[in-house]
Amino acid sequence: DGASVLEVGCGAGIDSLLFGLHPVERAVGIDLEFPLNAPDDRGERTRRLTRRVLEKVGVEEGPDATLRERPVQFLPMDATRMDFPDASFDLLVSRAALEHVIPVEQALAEMARVVRPGGLLRHGIDQFFWLKGCHKRGLVDLPWAHARLRAGEFRRFVAETEGEAKAEKRSRHLETLNQLSLRQWRALLEAGPFEILDWREEPSALAQTVLEEYPDVAETLLEGVTRRDLVHYSIKV
Repeated sequence: DGASVLEVGCGAGIDSLLFGLHPVERAVGIDLEFPLNAPDDRGERTRRLTRRVLEKVGVEEGPDATLRERPVQFLPMDATRMDFPDASFDLLVSRAALEHVIPVEQALAEMARVVRPGGLLRHGIDQFFWLKGCHKRGLVDLPWAHARLRAGEFRRFVAETEGEAKAEKRSRHLETLNQLSLRQWRALLEAGPFEILDWREEPSALAQTVLEEYPDVAETLLEGVTRRDLVHYSIKV
């Protein structure tokens, strides 16, 4: 009650709107773009989904009215350079965002700055080296290619199987993701000015099944990548 909440990488903004339904002082969502306001088909799909979510929790007036009536604000902002004073928030959350923010160390330093001493940060991180951790645009017809092939090898494989244009596009996409293992994420957060209260590595039954079908994958991993990285899709910290 009365908390000031910041969502980093809010995307469609649904979580920020849901925070605003609680007795918070304010809920702020930041991102580089906001599909909720987009005039195209993507924007319409986002608004339709948002309305459905709000209806599920008993809010009939839709996202526009919710924004007018609740203490929710969306601001275009880079997570590595936040335009907030020190100690502005009690709670900071991010979901499937940290793997996209580069340099992530700078974003974490900004997060530590804008959250008050004793405040809480909660992150959900999509882990890069699991089966689908490279996201849809990085997936190719080779299980865990992103955990087995170096950048040049990955590009050559895609060029040979899908053509040069796809190789350029997929390789460029991988460069936008933080390619950190479970161990590296833990070390990164432990090195910051944080106390880790809870750490959960979420396993994937799908990844485990595929790994059993392709046991040779575990023998051809990049240096520093472990079998555990292959079968855990998310970190909740």
